Amino acid sequence: MKKRIFKHGIIAAFLSLVLILSVISLPAFIANAEPGTLGTESPAITASYQDADGKAADGNKLSAGTYKMTVTLSGMKAVSVLQFDAAYDESVLSFDNVKYSLMDNYAYTGVEGFHSGGKLIFGYSSTNLSSTTEIDPNGTELFSLDVTVVSEAPVDIEDYITMNKSPDLTFIEADYGDIRQDGSTDIHDCYALEQGDTFLGLGTVYSMTCDLSPEFTEFSVSGKVVVMLNPNKPDETNNAKGLDNVEIIINEETVATTDTDGNYDFMIAPGEYDATLHHQNGYDRTVKITVEASSVTAPAITLVNCDYDHNGRINAADSTSFRAGYKKKTDQANLNRDSSINASDNTIFKSFFKKNDIRDIYTSVVVK
Repeated sequence: MKKRIFKHGIIAAFLSLVLILSVISLPAFIANAEPGTLGTESPAITASYQDADGKAADGNKLSAGTYKMTVTLSGMKAVSVLQFDAAYDESVLSFDNVKYSLMDNYAYTGVEGFHSGGKLIFGYSSTNLSSTTEIDPNGTELFSLDVTVVSEAPVDIEDYITMNKSPDLTFIEADYGDIRQDGSTDIHDCYALEQGDTFLGLGTVYSMTCDLSPEFTEFSVSGKVVVMLNPNKPDETNNAKGLDNVEIIINEETVATTDTDGNYDFMIAPGEYDATLHHQNGYDRTVKITVEASSVTAPAITLVNCDYDHNGRINAADSTSFRAGYKKKTDQANLNRDSSINASDNTIFKSFFKKNDIRDIYTSVVVK
């Protein structure tokens, strides 16, 4: 019997052997995991990028440097055979440190592909013949690798990686039941990037998509930082005024600074982040921010703003700084951020004075 042929070296030899052994051992018609799903789904292969600091990068404009490229499949429930076949411009791109994620996380047999010599190829064949390998419809990582861009001008990755659209070279078969036998020949029904005859001109081709530099989406994260008025009630925000000039720092970059009312707003790609709140007269506070697929509004977050030397303790050195500001009526003594410096500010400072370690005051905050 003739089987789907994989065109490239070790992929051809290994996956063809898997398919031959699989089909020989099975009846001519194998029941699909979900009969009738082929052609009703919308398979999509996409890529995302992270820079050396783990920050999401825009595949439409990657500047010179090395990025982690992650290729994901979504829009379908199961796969039996898959091949990703592309060519890339070696004068602009190079690849290294490949990780075959699907093979690491699922029970099936696959082979390592090529990521050099202008060829970027990945092949896979499931060994779970009765139900195939399940795929999360919302996205399952196929593979990841490092891509290095050598061009000084920002590049759109899809201008330098060209997918082979032939149904024989880039395709997805949803189930072994989609390989039907007609005498001594297999009929391969599959998803592919363009319409056309499948292997040996037999079988039906259904549409799939591939976007290696999808539109880069960022979402708003907004909230307010207020002064901490009482160390015994560290998260109490009633009557607490906004704290201005607080820097919001993520991956050592200031992404926003609070306004006169303590408000901040910045844009960021989906992901999980540690954000540091830093004020010139306060002790830094770190909060976790999770952005999924929508904008995030954070609750008010309190910050100690009388740790002038940033050592985590309110001691004699801080008292000297506060008293100097209190005497001269300068902004550093306006702890409650009202219109005047008076006894209320002195009361707040006294409540924090001689705290052994104000770092213990901060509670865990997760913004999502």
